[in-house]
Amino acid sequence: MEQYLRSYVNYPQDDWVQLLPLAQFVYNSAINESTKKTPMYANYGYTPTVYGEAREAKDAPAATKAAEQLKQLHEELKTDLQFIQQHITKYADKRRMKGPSFKKGDKVYLARKNIKTKRPSDKLDYKQIGPFKVKKKISDTNYELSLARSMQIHPIFHISLLEPAPSRARLDTTTELEDEEEYDVEKILDHRGEGPQTEYLVKWKGCGDDENTWEPLDHLTNAQAKLAQYHRITKTPRRGAQRGARR
Repeated sequence: MEQYLRSYVNYPQDDWVQLLPLAQFVYNSAINESTKKTPMYANYGYTPTVYGEAREAKDAPAATKAAEQLKQLHEELKTDLQFIQQHITKYADKRRMKGPSFKKGDKVYLARKNIKTKRPSDKLDYKQIGPFKVKKKISDTNYELSLARSMQIHPIFHISLLEPAPSRARLDTTTELEDEEEYDVEKILDHRGEGPQTEYLVKWKGCGDDENTWEPLDHLTNAQAKLAQYHRITKTPRRGAQRGARR
């Protein structure tokens, strides 16, 4: 139901109450791709009528027959869904083995994980934002995106958060996020290089170790405390100019 409302609710999200009855009707009368039956028919043995459409009365024998058909239908659907679930699991395993690969200039959608926009209801907000252009491939699993100027967040994302977008899709230049930064440095793990070429291995707050990335110093201008802590613990000198700092 959330998916229906998310598709049709207005931007302020203040008209969902009026849309709910229609969304319920559309959902209950739509044929499910897996079962080839409508949800209403699967549960009650009949398809909901259009608003204002008269329903035909049935006598007791017809009701008894309908109940028997409904019981049989439930058994058939149970068997069908078990078969479908096996195929879904098999397909999902194949997808996990090989994910998408992107190149510079490709357009991608970004999953809104850990990202809060200024829309009132997070539950009814879009599950993805974008599309954005791929600016650089950092590694086989991490990509840097050219984000909208209004999005003051870390621009490097794990491939699991990205999905291909049509080449003709209009780039997102207007998404506004909450004022708090969603991606923050949790810990500096290592460093390499010298002088201006120094890079730091960063663990991002709320992200797994497979999302750690090597970052140049100018990407860490707001993480001066974390940098100082790292060099203090490792007893290594600070390298490179420390200008204009961003966390």
